[in-house]
Amino acid sequence: MKRLMQLELLRLMRTARARAVAALLLLATLFAGGLGTTLTQRHRQAAEDDLAAAQARLKAKFEQGASPLEVARWTDCVLPRAMPVLAALSAGNLDALSDVATVRLGQAPQGVPARAERSPASALLGTFDIAWLLSLLLPLAILGLAHDRFAFDRSRGNLAMLMAFAPSPTGLVIARTSAVAAVIALGVLPGLGLSMLGAALYLGEALHLADALAALLLCASAIFAWSAAFVALSAWARQPAQALSMGLSLWAAWAVVIPLAASALGQLTYPDPDPRAELEALQASQELADKDAERWVQAEVKKSPNLDPEDAIDGVESNLRFDLLLSRAQLRRNAGARYASKQALQRRAELARLAAYLSPSTIVSHGLASLGEADPEARSRFEARAAQYQSQLDLHAAQRLQAHDTKVGTLKAWPPADAKAKPDRWPSFVGIVLLWAISLGALLAARQRLTRGAIDPGSETS
Repeated sequence: MKRLMQLELLRLMRTARARAVAALLLLATLFAGGLGTTLTQRHRQAAEDDLAAAQARLKAKFEQGASPLEVARWTDCVLPRAMPVLAALSAGNLDALSDVATVRLGQAPQGVPARAERSPASALLGTFDIAWLLSLLLPLAILGLAHDRFAFDRSRGNLAMLMAFAPSPTGLVIARTSAVAAVIALGVLPGLGLSMLGAALYLGEALHLADALAALLLCASAIFAWSAAFVALSAWARQPAQALSMGLSLWAAWAVVIPLAASALGQLTYPDPDPRAELEALQASQELADKDAERWVQAEVKKSPNLDPEDAIDGVESNLRFDLLLSRAQLRRNAGARYASKQALQRRAELARLAAYLSPSTIVSHGLASLGEADPEARSRFEARAAQYQSQLDLHAAQRLQAHDTKVGTLKAWPPADAKAKPDRWPSFVGIVLLWAISLGALLAARQRLTRGAIDPGSETS
């Protein structure tokens, strides 16, 4: 078996087509990785600029004598979104997400649209990242090598003789599939590894070994799955042209139709609610806060008696406690006004995650995006992280007021530290299992077609 695999690999590598495909894939992977790293750095720099501007505003407020509670209520605290090293592999998705979120008491966290999102040129260039390369171009490269693995022998009438002298039909299928996958892997995996190392050095962040191995295993699994699928089509086709047309149809269905259909289904099933309704609800909440502020605060005092404004030691602290309790009441009503849009976003993200396991292309793109915090659920996770950060602001202000400490704070101790987000590795692990299941099914289908028989060339073309 080992000798058969070596012979098939050497036979395939002798062809100029295989060497050219491997070289082009290596160059394309390096280019896509470099472009993705550049775009990721642009997003991170935009987030750092927004954070620096927010810190400058906070510093000016503190210099004017504002208290931490006043800063948290009336001045935006900026929270950058997590963009790990592997975000460079799916940098095209970053334009659809927020780079930072503005957080302050009394209002739901607001995501600031990415600056690159407003640049058409960046949006076009950002699509050519490694995830896009592996999802769309990689299958075509594999098809170019695999479509005639068995169809060519069948069209020439040599397949029966080949099967008669092969150690076993199963071994021959595995050997030819492995040869195609090895040639493609020689072009893609080194480029992928160098791209991840280059991104880590350029972005100045450590590359976690578990994430890097998950990305490499996911890519290798996708290569073998596509190779097995196209070799199976070649085993069932009578002519190389027929195998090629069948492969193009499979590629169009798996790499184009299914992702677009899943996205359209998500939009139709869970459409965005009318933004005017949300805006009117927020405006109504603000009007009620102005009219019924006293009643709202009294209701909050029952939940937090330790923040009762009447227990303050002076008028300044009493006003600050009143503002904090009013912010809590108003935040709940603002969250209710945004409930419909938040639910629609979460449902679409859940549907997109389920639909991501329908084809090798979507499995790869979703797995890499999850490792890089750029998947459809990243927006929901970022909003949840911003809400948690807002709770830290509220807790910090409440502790100051409970201790009767209303003195002016310093920028050094504000805002509170944020817990960094961790990438989601489960989609990549699940994707690896599904890709190998696809590979096994394709190998079994090819083996079913290839059977030993009499050496009769005419039977192969009839």
